[in-house]
This record gives sequence, structure tokens and C-alpha cells, in this order.
Amino acid sequence: MFEEDAGMWKLYALKAYDGWQGALRYSSETEAVIADAMHADAVCQEDGTILQVLSSEAMGRLIRVVRAGRAEPLVLSEETQAYLGRSSRAAWREDPVLWWQESSRGDHLFRVAGEAAYRAGRNTLLHREVARAACSCVRLVLLDKEAYFPEETHPRKVLELVRNWCDGCASEADVRDGMWRMLNTPETAWAGVRTAADRAMLEAKGKGGDLDKASDAVWSEARFLVAATEAVGRYVSDANTAKASWYERSWAERVVTRCADAAKADTRRLVAETGLSRSPAEDAEVRTHSTVLAACADVLRDTLTAYDVLVHLHS
Repeated sequence: MFEEDAGMWKLYALKAYDGWQGALRYSSETEAVIADAMHADAVCQEDGTILQVLSSEAMGRLIRVVRAGRAEPLVLSEETQAYLGRSSRAAWREDPVLWWQESSRGDHLFRVAGEAAYRAGRNTLLHREVARAACSCVRLVLLDKEAYFPEETHPRKVLELVRNWCDGCASEADVRDGMWRMLNTPETAWAGVRTAADRAMLEAKGKGGDLDKASDAVWSEARFLVAATEAVGRYVSDANTAKASWYERSWAERVVTRCADAAKADTRRLVAETGLSRSPAEDAEVRTHSTVLAACADVLRDTLTAYDVLVHLHS
């Protein structure tokens, strides 16, 4: 694992910024020596401390997380690793803390945080904080679409219930009831969406755009907003279903992707209204999608540090 003549290696306890350092030359016992040193250092470190060996070129090697006085390797499920893809997975393996701090893929960060919350257990602080961050992501894209839905069954009502649940002021049953009311409101009652779709068609007609695409984009955006809200609500209210184990691992990135899809649909409406050609239109949608994913990543980082998450991803 280590190259010959690697030079100076340092072991950092990244919460305390201290540790030992020494010159190591590759041998058959190098890895065992470093592993023993990490285990010895873990005894005096608090849970969540990341132990990382760095070479003189600052290239990361062995990375461990302290858990109950032991230096445990970080482990992601095979499903999560597959979701991250080759590039993001490689960055995670090289330096998970730096990956957390720099990644612009909010769906990837929420996927990892969702798995950590699943391992931490229901009703833990991490579980509730990830749900809180997910609510904030939905509110980002819902903010200027307040007039879309009836007030009494507005997605905002569900998000408020989930945030109250995060604060211990609402029950799972309260969230379930609010989500049931939202999901059972027929689209024929979405007068605000219908009005927005009609307005989009008028704009498209006046500018030589595509009337049908403009209208469809408005309706798609509304459905994605409801789907994003539903993903948050089901995370709280469907805990005891047969699919809970699978869903609790994957729910978080579903919220983010639905938010990004809603924003893309809004861009698609603008494009249809102005009659842009296919290539510029697709570029605009991709930029919007990436912007929302990056914004969601920032929301999660404002809520949780890498250490809050990584401490639960040990083997």
C-alpha cells in the first residue's frame, strides 16, 4: 500500500490537530506499524475523530474513525458506493473529510448522510438533523411557488410538521396525516398551477415558443415539488413498513434529486416560452440542475460537519 522511500509520514487526529510523526521506509511491517499506532492513538481520542496518515506529499493513506476508543475503517454500503459513481467514490476514498467539504453533488452528500443516519438509528440527533436539512432544500425550490397549491394542503404544511417533529413538537402520526391530506388533494384543485400553466402558454404564444411544453413544464414542476415533500414525509411516517430498511438508506438523495428536477422543469418552462433551440435549452437545464445540487450540498454542510456523519460509518 505504501511506496518505497515514502519519506516522512504523519498521523493526524483531525479534531485535535496533534499526533505523532516519524520517518518510515517501506517494509513488510509498515502497514502493521501504522495500524498499531492508529489504534494506540484512538484510545485517547473522542468519538468522531478522524485519524489519517499523510505522506510528505500530503497524499492521504490509511484513514480511520475513532469509535469507542478504537480506530475503525470507514465503510459505505455497496449500494451507496454504486450511487456515488467512480469519480465521487475515488474522492471519498482518498479523503472523506475533504470530499465532504468540497463536493458540489448534494445528492451524493445526502446519500452518505442518509446511510449514516440509518446506522445511527431512528430519533437520534443525526437522524433529525438530516431530515431538517432536507426540509430546507425543499423550501429553497418551493419558496417562489407558494401560490401553486391550496393553503390547507400545501406542501409547506408537511414541511412544517416534519420540522416540528425534528424539534420533538410533532409526532410521526401528525406528519403522516399532513402528508395524506397533501397527496389526496386532486390536481384539479391546484388552481395556482393551472393559472401558472395558462400564463406560461400565453408567454410562449407571444414569443413564438412551444405552448404545450411550457404548460407541461409547469405541471411537472408542481409534481416534483410534491414528490420531494413526500420523500421527506415518508422518511418520518413509513418507518415501520417492510421497505423501511431500504428506504431509510436512500430517501435523502431522493429529496435532493426531486428538488433539482423541479428546478429543471422551471427552466424548461422559461426555455419553452422563449423558443430556444434544443442545445442551448439542454445546457440551461443542466446548469440549473447542478446549481440546485450544489445549493443542497451547502445546506447540508451548514447543518452537519463531516465528523457528525463519519463517526457512524465505521465497519
